[in-house]
Amino acid sequence: MSASNEPSTADKMLSLAFSLNTAPGAYAVILGAGVSVASGVPSAWRVLHDLIEQIGAAKEVDMTGFDDNARLAWFRAEFGEEPTYEHLLEHLAPTQMARQELLKGYFEPTVEEREANTKGPTAAHRAIARMVADGAIRVILTLNFDNLMETALREQGITPTIVHGQSEISGIPPLHTVGALLVHLHGDYTYPGEMRNTVTELSEYTPETETFLDRIFEDFGLLIVGWSAQYDPVLVRAMRRTFRRIYVPFWIEPGTLAGEAADLAGHLGSTIVKATADDALGALHDSYLALRDRANSRHPLTVATAVASAKRELAGRYTAIGLHDTIKREADTLRNHADLVQSYTGTAGPGGHKGMVERLEDACRVLEGLVAATAYWGDEGTDQWWLGEIAAFGKGPSAGGTTDVLELHNLVVGRLFYAAGIGATASGRYEILRNLFEMHIQTTGGRGEPATVLLDPMWLYPGFAAASRRMFGQLRTLFVEHLVVGSSTFESSWERFEVMRTIHAIPRIPVADRSLASLRLARKNKESAAAKYREAEAQSDADVHDDASASLRQSRQELGRRQGAFADHVPLRTPHVRVWHDEHTQRFRACAAVELSNELTTAGNDHPIHVSKLLPYESNDLIEVLDALSVAAHRIAYAAHQGGSLVSRSRDVWLDEA
Repeated sequence: MSASNEPSTADKMLSLAFSLNTAPGAYAVILGAGVSVASGVPSAWRVLHDLIEQIGAAKEVDMTGFDDNARLAWFRAEFGEEPTYEHLLEHLAPTQMARQELLKGYFEPTVEEREANTKGPTAAHRAIARMVADGAIRVILTLNFDNLMETALREQGITPTIVHGQSEISGIPPLHTVGALLVHLHGDYTYPGEMRNTVTELSEYTPETETFLDRIFEDFGLLIVGWSAQYDPVLVRAMRRTFRRIYVPFWIEPGTLAGEAADLAGHLGSTIVKATADDALGALHDSYLALRDRANSRHPLTVATAVASAKRELAGRYTAIGLHDTIKREADTLRNHADLVQSYTGTAGPGGHKGMVERLEDACRVLEGLVAATAYWGDEGTDQWWLGEIAAFGKGPSAGGTTDVLELHNLVVGRLFYAAGIGATASGRYEILRNLFEMHIQTTGGRGEPATVLLDPMWLYPGFAAASRRMFGQLRTLFVEHLVVGSSTFESSWERFEVMRTIHAIPRIPVADRSLASLRLARKNKESAAAKYREAEAQSDADVHDDASASLRQSRQELGRRQGAFADHVPLRTPHVRVWHDEHTQRFRACAAVELSNELTTAGNDHPIHVSKLLPYESNDLIEVLDALSVAAHRIAYAAHQGGSLVSRSRDVWLDEA
């Protein structure tokens, strides 16, 4: 085939992706030094010669100008033995622990190296790990001493079965029972006694290793990455001896295969992929995802599989095109749901309004999971995939009919709004919260309302009791069981989001602005009165003390009145948030509002809320607004007890359960 007709890297990787998609786990990966050197980890050969130089320096031998052969010859002449890792380490480190520490410097990053992003898993390692997570690959043989592959696997939440050297191969369980197997064929630096690198060490494998390799090469296809084949005669012989051509081998090499590698590739009938490991394996993973998602599109996704897939795709360095397509496909599916289509006619379907609500809640779950995961782990690019979809669901019907039915599209918008908002809050992405809060949603007749006003759970669930608690309970399952953010993180993120949404929904009208200005002034007068009272306490004049005390009492009462007046503008409608019961004042305060107030007091205008311009208040004004929100929360709690004594058994209670 001429060079002009040679298939591209993408085409070759697509061919392999078809095999992985139709026969998951059918290929074993062989990793050579080429896949790790790109990370900054030195080759085993380079480490060996550096150790010889260290021994030479200890013996005051200047090896400047020595080539590899000269260093090896010096060691043989000096010690009368082959320069194996075992012998080198005996001269440099007397104990097993000391040997591990010596080797650690070559294979593990320092703080500076970690900051420079060196000696960590490469894009190739991570692409393999993601395919292991997807079930496409189960067996990896590495010829490298480093732990980059297991690090990449653990980043994906995978705990592989690890074989640290040939002495452990006899303990490998039946391959069909192993989810992810990683074999260090030539050893692992954390087990120095297993390390093989010299010609002598690599000229013979244990009988158990030979038998194991026969099983691999008989039963699996091969994906070879970054291996020259030059120094591994036993491995080459094993491939020539037992390899069956059930699956076409693929050999990734950015340069031109030469010598033993070229001969072996020809003998095996390998497809040569002339590309870097990062590029080839990235293309392979993208192709595999595209094929898998195409197959999955024929069957309904579950929330668990949708979220797991989104998390894997967002973890990579490549654009998660498959996730984009899945979001769009699920949005279209939801848009065509029978009850949502029916709602635009204003006529209730089976089970009336309540039945439609329950069916739409269930229909929203997959898209909610995708939106929440992308809001939590995504970036500005992926945000656009779902922000537009939420806005699209917000376009209201123009027909007449039952209002509650006509507004059901807002139930869909609201659930996606909360899923995205809580995900963004949990990950501290206040900029994307600003985009959500600035949305306008249509009501019946085409009138637009701010999303923070219209999407209050109370308006989304007309006729339902405890609407906020209902949505909280359903989203809790998504965030705690599927996104695995933790119960505490979900609860605090939910409450913080509710508080910020409520504050953003405070109407910006002249009377509210005047009320806030009065509140601001009352706070300033109270602080001034408190300062004068402290001065009076230091004096012995009783009249001055009494006047200062009366002034402070009056300023506190005035501040309370002004807080109450502004609290009239806070649209708090029995949300599911916690309140703290102050036994001294017998008043409730919203826990999330108190936490935010404390943060703002410390950080001021440097707080992310202000940096992102999320809420339309300066720092000191926002603290006043948070205090007024607590006043509104107290009123709700007090009214829940019909004006009786407040709960004192617990300092923290849920407001809608107080």
